[in-house]
Amino acid sequence: MITFAINHFSLIRNALALLLVLTFLGSCKKDPAGPPSISYESPEKNQVFDFGEDIIIRGVARDEEQLKSFELRLLDEQGATARVIDRAAPSAKEYQFSHRLDFDNHSLVEGRYTLSAHLVGSSEEATYTRKIQLGDQDPYAGTAIVTLNSVFQQSKHTTYVNHLSTTGDMVKQWSFEGEYLGSATLNEFLFVSVFDNPYIRVKKIDLKNKRIEEIWQGGSLGGIRSHASGKQKIYIAFKQQTILGFDQTGQVFTVNMNKTPLLLTENSEKLFVYSRTKFGIQPEMQVYHAGTAGKLTGFIGQSTLVHGICSFENEAHKAYYIFNENNKATIVRVNDVLNSTSILPFKFSQPILELEEEAAVINNRALFATPAGGILGFSSSEVISEVFPPGAFSDVKAIRYDGNQYLGIVDGSSLKVYEGNGLTKVFTLEIGGQNSDAQIVTIP
Repeated sequence: MITFAINHFSLIRNALALLLVLTFLGSCKKDPAGPPSISYESPEKNQVFDFGEDIIIRGVARDEEQLKSFELRLLDEQGATARVIDRAAPSAKEYQFSHRLDFDNHSLVEGRYTLSAHLVGSSEEATYTRKIQLGDQDPYAGTAIVTLNSVFQQSKHTTYVNHLSTTGDMVKQWSFEGEYLGSATLNEFLFVSVFDNPYIRVKKIDLKNKRIEEIWQGGSLGGIRSHASGKQKIYIAFKQQTILGFDQTGQVFTVNMNKTPLLLTENSEKLFVYSRTKFGIQPEMQVYHAGTAGKLTGFIGQSTLVHGICSFENEAHKAYYIFNENNKATIVRVNDVLNSTSILPFKFSQPILELEEEAAVINNRALFATPAGGILGFSSSEVISEVFPPGAFSDVKAIRYDGNQYLGIVDGSSLKVYEGNGLTKVFTLEIGGQNSDAQIVTIP
């Protein structure tokens, strides 16, 4: 009996020792790695992309031990897959991704989308989402184009044309289908580009006789970059390396380039075009004959991005472009006769805003907005002056002159109209929208 009791105690002691060893070993095991993670460099949360803008999707997916699979989808508003962007089996701790999508309304149309990333790690899996928006979804806060005596307001799918008095009173006149993309003027005609899925259409509006007609329709060509007004023609620059020229009868010529045209200005039958490759390198100033679209000369520009361009009719063989450097704006003179460029020996005291259009020229003085809320002038005699002091404006989006009497400045959601000679304010009109624009026209 005693022997049995001793043996039983020994068994209990051994079992307890084994239990302690197992408990110790268990405590030495690593904690689970946790779910994998993702971080985006772009796009930002709820970022809004304009028509024709590249959608850059870039970031890093990680797992502490091993990322087994990664899948990135773009979902539409109904949750259906609009595009499988990436699918990979990294078998590594980290996976970097970088993709570019085109918002051209052929493959992707306007709307709200969700980036959905599904990650499978060593011990867990997870799904992460990020919202983005293509196009303006507010039906009443789109672009407005303002002319002297007419206002063009763009809703989600319709451009409205209204009569505008100098007191800011408006009466509805016309409307036509399409999302406003830009405009330019030629005498009493206003040319308006709209996107009417799946086409871009160019409307010609006879402001004097109150008639409207469509003079061109075609594919998106990657979207429109800018418009420019000349003496006999208007010009539309498309992102897919194309410029179209129009007179009041319709399309008159096409310029096909090997770079993307960004900023245009016409001077005495010369069309000056600043362009660069898709990735911002190899900038160039090219000069074309505005009557035949034949290329005259080309100049290698600066290795930085140009922020403004202008020309003066009394200086027939010159144009100027401006780029920001070291928190100042540098002016470059382009001499098409000498086939050369020269950097002027002086600079603006501050940088300028890039407005993606040729500078408005009033009384032989080109106007450029600054981040400080002022407007600087650069004259045909190459003199710099202050037109409006810093703080005069909060968010300049466009500066337009009608070539005769009125200057229009879009400041945030307001259009401020001035009489050109004395720059005396005539009225302020609230036009709304995140992407407001203005076009000032004198109707004969």
